[in-house]
Amino acid sequence: MFYVAVHLIDACLAPRQHPKTHVERRRLAWFDPRLRRVRSHYRELEERSRDARYECMVFSDQLVENLRSQELEPLKRHLRRVLRI
Repeated sequence: MFYVAVHLIDACLAPRQHPKTHVERRRLAWFDPRLRRVRSHYRELEERSRDARYECMVFSDQLVENLRSQELEPLKRHLRRVLRI
């Protein structure tokens, strides 16, 4: 889910900017007023992605569904409007 968010954020930042790291992407997103509404969703997905990859955290089906419905879907809806797709 996190990488769906990464690609959508990158699409919003293009063609003027193309972040090379997650830290740079987060910084650019912080200052882009179009992305203000999705900052917390992006951050939550990034944190849970890190938990899965580096902490080997196992997520329940309910947590995965909550992340999808409460974090990813609102982010996608907003960024699709921004991108007009």
